[in-house]
Formats: sequence, structure tokens, C-alpha cells
Amino acid sequence: MALAFECWLIKMLLDHRPEVVAFEAPILPRNKTFEKQRAIRMSYGWAMLTEKVCFGYGKRCVECHPSTVKVALAGQGKASKKDMIAAAVRRDFIVATEHEADACGVALVAFEHCEPAQLDVFVQNPQRTRPGQRRRNVPAREWPDRPFDTAELRAIVAGKIKP
Repeated sequence: MALAFECWLIKMLLDHRPEVVAFEAPILPRNKTFEKQRAIRMSYGWAMLTEKVCFGYGKRCVECHPSTVKVALAGQGKASKKDMIAAAVRRDFIVATEHEADACGVALVAFEHCEPAQLDVFVQNPQRTRPGQRRRNVPAREWPDRPFDTAELRAIVAGKIKP
């Protein structure tokens, strides 16, 4: 599973060439008995793999705490799933699920983290949040030609072999 996720992430980086990669941080369990150890290991593993891949490709990586994401989108750190969806729709994001609304919040947190001076303009103009619209005309940077992955992983990403 980890190799499949790593291959998928590398393919997304190669296909979309983002400047920044942001993700929601895994949630710490509240109880003392870890009934879902596999889920906890996997979620922290995905976070580690995301940071590893981003570092290998020279991409900035932003980990966003869930309550910070909720504050950025809905205005309160304990917003419900319905509150997150409603807040995303009010900001003119097109969302169907709470996961898509969370992703919009992650984007807002990452944007604030990377370019805080531009956040007021971004928030005040809801048309800026529509997919496919660019904030400004930024020239593309050269893609690093030194991937950290193995020859087998490169072949998987290129589609020559299946994971």
C-alpha cells in the first residue's frame, strides 16, 4: 500500500507540477487504548511519505492541523462536517462532501502559510477560489531532474510496470 501511495503521489507531482503540497495532519487518538493501531500507523505513514516525496522533488510541504483548517474555513476550531461544507459553499467553492470542504480549508491554510500578505485579497474575492483560476501569472520553475526514487519506482510512475 505504501508503495502504491508513493507512486500515486509522484505521478500527481509529475502531472500537475505544484509549487506547494499541503495536507491535513493526522489526528492524535484521544483515548489511551489504541484500538485502531493500523489506522494510526497508516495515517502517520502517509504523512511521512508525503513529506519524503516532496523533499525528494524539492517541493514545499505544508502540514495543516485539523483545527486550524476548521478555523480558516468555518471560523471555529470545532466546526462540524455540515458547518465545513456550508462554509466552503459560502466562499464559492464547489464541494459535494466534507472531505472536499476540508481540502478547501487546507488550501486556505497553505495559502496563508505561504503568502500571508495575499490572504486578504484571496478571501475578499470569492471568484479567486474557483478551480482553474490563477492568482497571478507565475512563471513555471524548472522541475528537478534528480528524483530520489529507485529505477523500479520510476518505471511504475512512467506506467511501464504495475505496482
